[in-house]
Amino acid sequence: MLTVNTETTVYEQRDEPFSEHEQNEIPVRSLFTIDVSFRPPLATVGVTPKAVFSMAASKAVNRFLKQVETYGLRIGDQRKQTTYERADGTAGRWTVVDAAYPVDTDDGDHTIPVETHVGIWPTTTAYAMAGGTVPLEGFDALEVDPDRDRHVIGELLQTGGSADTEDDDSEAAGEMSTAAESNEENSPDATAAFDPSLEDR
Repeated sequence: MLTVNTETTVYEQRDEPFSEHEQNEIPVRSLFTIDVSFRPPLATVGVTPKAVFSMAASKAVNRFLKQVETYGLRIGDQRKQTTYERADGTAGRWTVVDAAYPVDTDDGDHTIPVETHVGIWPTTTAYAMAGGTVPLEGFDALEVDPDRDRHVIGELLQTGGSADTEDDDSEAAGEMSTAAESNEENSPDATAAFDPSLEDR
């Protein structure tokens, strides 16, 4: 039997003034990285990650979206899905879905429209995933700049989050606080202004 293991780290923007309104485990503006591994390793059963990428990618993305729903995000329809090439030449899949982010207000619950980006690509032994959430509408102290946030996520999907590049990523931690022990040397460039806020294994 093949067992799939995932290790997720979610990052929130440092000093976000809007955080007092957040009632979810995932921040309204966030980045995430996910390492996917298999037991036994795919190579031992004669399969390479690239060979089954098309099938594995869809299942992994759907599984992650269901996971973030348990954190409080309300996932909507898929807006876009495309293939893209990472900086290292690896081909990946980039999915964007509409979502709603519940917030706590004096008048009761309110939702902010957001979009969630999820990228997945094959590594040497398994897969890696990364992405983030982008607020599309302002509320109270929440600053909204979708183009900037999409650019940050794009950089993360291009260069970060891969379990095969620990040495390169460890030098790019920038101003980040220390993540979990298993992720200390795997902090992508794009998370330099973010702190780890949630880890799930």
